Formats: sequence, C-alpha cells, structure tokens
Amino acid sequence: MLTVLLVAAAAPFLTPDGWGTVRIGMTEAQVAKALGAKLDGEALDDECTCVEKAAAAYPDMWFLFEGGKLSRISIGEKSRITTPRGIGIGATADQVRKSYPGGLMAEPHYYLPFVGVDPDWQGRGLGAALMRPILDRCDHERMAAYLEASSPRNRMLYERHGFAVTEEFFLGPGSPPLWRMWRAPR
Repeated sequence: MLTVLLVAAAAPFLTPDGWGTVRIGMTEAQVAKALGAKLDGEALDDECTCVEKAAAAYPDMWFLFEGGKLSRISIGEKSRITTPRGIGIGATADQVRKSYPGGLMAEPHYYLPFVGVDPDWQGRGLGAALMRPILDRCDHERMAAYLEASSPRNRMLYERHGFAVTEEFFLGPGSPPLWRMWRAPR
C-alpha cells in the first residue's frame, strides 16, 4: 500500500510556478541563490539549450534549465516534497481525489505559447490577425484556449478576443506580473 509522506508545516510546497522561493523562469544563478546551494550537473544537449542540475543539499530534486531559464523541477521517489494540499510521492488515488475533489485534469484546450508582433508594427491589427485562425479553429472545434500574457498591453489585446484572466503570477521577487488567461469556445 502506498502512503503520503508527511512533512513539517514550514517545508516549501511544489506548485506549477516553482518550489519555495525557486520559480520557473529563473536563471541558474538565481536558483542557486534561492536554494543557498551550488548546482551541479551535465548538459543534456548543448550548454545553452538544455541542462539538468541538482544541489547536494536537496537530494531527489532536479532542476531543468532550457535556454538558460528554469523550465521544470523534478522530484524523485524518496522526495518528501508535497503540493499545498499535502499530496506527494506515494499518495494513493483516493488521497488525491479527497484533496482535489474538482479533479486534476484540465479541460481539453489549445495552448497558445507565443504570439508576437515587432514593436514597429504593433497597433495595426497584426496580433489579432495572427490569433484569428486559431481562435476560429477553437470555436469550430468547441475547444477552449489558454495563454499567458506578459504585459498589460498584451492582456488587453487578449481580453478583446474573449480571454479572461484566471490568475496573476510572478516569476520571482521584483518581476513584473504575468497573467494566465482562458478563453471558452464561442
């Protein structure tokens, strides 16, 4: 039988944005500073593309850097790290269901990772023109869409096209806000 590992209340939680003071999007130096530990590891591709690092002080934890930025935190089977609701490695399906009664599966959707227009060409409807075909497809397929807005101007553009803010978040202390946005099919 699998059981949940209990941790002290002061332990950092693993969330989609990071772990403790470590946040997705940080550089290797920022992660090392946040951990107060040196990171060691090998390049999985070339040093600028994909590197997996670990800190001796945090066994069973790995930090994946892509393009110089933290993109994923992995934990091993002996890890005592949990989500804010206490779910960690070894949790049973019943324990997960009880802690997350709404479920963990996201509604099927399209993820729009990048929409960009050169600043010299902004304000001419090009952003809307770039989004229109995929939003038409979403509507035709009755599929939702998800994206992150990286500036207030982008957020307003996406809101004009039916996206609503679901969460404001920060990649690190002092970073500008970002917004998770969702659009239901029309």
